[in-house]
Amino acid sequence: MSRMQVVLSWSGGKDSALALQALRDAPKIEVAALLTSVTRKYERISVHGVRRALLERQAEQLKLPLLTIELDPVTTNDAYESAFLSALERVRRQMKDVKTIAFGDLFLTDVRAYRERLLAPTDFEPLFPIWGLDTAKLARKCVRDGFVARVVVVDTTQLDGSFAGHPFDDAFRSLR
Repeated sequence: MSRMQVVLSWSGGKDSALALQALRDAPKIEVAALLTSVTRKYERISVHGVRRALLERQAEQLKLPLLTIELDPVTTNDAYESAFLSALERVRRQMKDVKTIAFGDLFLTDVRAYRERLLAPTDFEPLFPIWGLDTAKLARKCVRDGFVARVVVVDTTQLDGSFAGHPFDDAFRSLR
């Protein structure tokens, strides 16, 4: 049976990891690579701020090739879109069987619509393997399945800043 080849848009965070798990659990799908935006000067994943060295270690541990979208520290949305579409051209050349880009989005309809619009003029299809799933259940699954995650950003209007660095575990999830 031929499996659908997919590249996963990877943020380095738990939603991406859960999306990867869902994709790997799907018998008709094979994840071919991770695709990540990295800010050049800071050498960090653009959204989560994860260091490039850790990103590379994640890809190595997952046994997946890593494709990066290199962005300037101050970039426009137009520049991001151009870099993203250039990365898709690299995917097209290097991985001819890949026609699908997966995203770990859960519920932000505007983000999903943006991704769908961005891919519309290409021959790539978007895939959202954890879209609409209950976030509380996903959080329990994340802990139960042994994912290791740490809180890297804290909204101090919701929680004390001292929680930065805290493990994402049952004790953290039970905080109100």
